[in-house]
Amino acid sequence: MGLILNKTAILASALTAAALFFELKPLYAFLLGAIILLTPIRFAIPGEDKKIISETGIVASAGVIAAFTTLSLGLNHAVLVGIAAGYAYVFWWVFVMPKVLERK
Repeated sequence: MGLILNKTAILASALTAAALFFELKPLYAFLLGAIILLTPIRFAIPGEDKKIISETGIVASAGVIAAFTTLSLGLNHAVLVGIAAGYAYVFWWVFVMPKVLERK
């Protein structure tokens, strides 16, 4: 799941930032980083989850795009925001949502 080392968030953020570095439009950088390149790389890494599309990767890639375009951060800081968004997404589903669903 990646609570300590979230490889999916790191990979998606780095791939999206690399696509932005090569001056792709944000939509194409998102598609390239979150879906097209992330899936085969994740299949090659041992011990990684073998889902086709990763929600964590999508959230991390969207965090990079938002930080780079909306907040006008540099690529290094945008990668950190993307990784933080990926971790926040995982922690939300692991720690917060069970407590929210438990109340009903």
